[in-house]
Amino acid sequence: MVADKRILEPYEPLAYCSGKNVETLTEHISTMLSIYDIYFSRWNWEQISSSRINISANIIDKAVKCTVILHDIGKLFYQDRIKTGRSTTLHEYYSLLITEKIGDQLVKHLEDTRKVLDSLEWALLIHHMSLRDPLKISGNITNIAEYWKVPLTVKITTEISEWISRIFKHYLGFEVKLQVGSVLSLREINKIIRRLLANFWDLYPLTLRLIRILIITDNYAAALNRGGTPAKKVFLRDLPNAKDLVEAKRRLREWLQD
Repeated sequence: MVADKRILEPYEPLAYCSGKNVETLTEHISTMLSIYDIYFSRWNWEQISSSRINISANIIDKAVKCTVILHDIGKLFYQDRIKTGRSTTLHEYYSLLITEKIGDQLVKHLEDTRKVLDSLEWALLIHHMSLRDPLKISGNITNIAEYWKVPLTVKITTEISEWISRIFKHYLGFEVKLQVGSVLSLREINKIIRRLLANFWDLYPLTLRLIRILIITDNYAAALNRGGTPAKKVFLRDLPNAKDLVEAKRRLREWLQD
């Protein structure tokens, strides 16, 4: 899937910048969707998943594309940091907050209940789990943001709102509207995580499939677009080791029993 340069103008937010290696968010999304199409969609992955989790293949396909579009959208608030090679720590939490803002609009196009959107939000939240455990961060997000000098609140600008609308229109055929001037706050994250945790087991089957697609396409696209980083090194970055997975399951179980 080739990015349409018309949707890059006049605003071209970056996903990555290091020396001569520059990747726009549009390029990153386009490459991820191409990988999804070649290695999953053409092999009827949606139909196979549909038969196992009782969600239509069409909805699964839309959920994947929404997840890909939204996973790094929080980087829209990190453009100065990206251009100077600084960290984008906590960007996935701003991605989640944007998704919450447009959630009701997405539900209409997903033609399903809130369950599909919540599964998508879990995937956004944990796609960098090996770097930032959401269950640890949510209760201490203020201190973490201050340590990394990440703003606790951001505002939706006209160019951000219009870019998001164009991206959805281009890749999914519908627009979403974000109110210009509306404020996103990292202080809301803990409340969202607790809501998602309350229905964790219902969301797990679709979340598991979305996060598999997201980790594979995200890291493969990065390997292709960011100066030829060896794929093995890139993939290993986002995969937690076995000990961490056991600990994550233990803490999830404790949260669910509270």
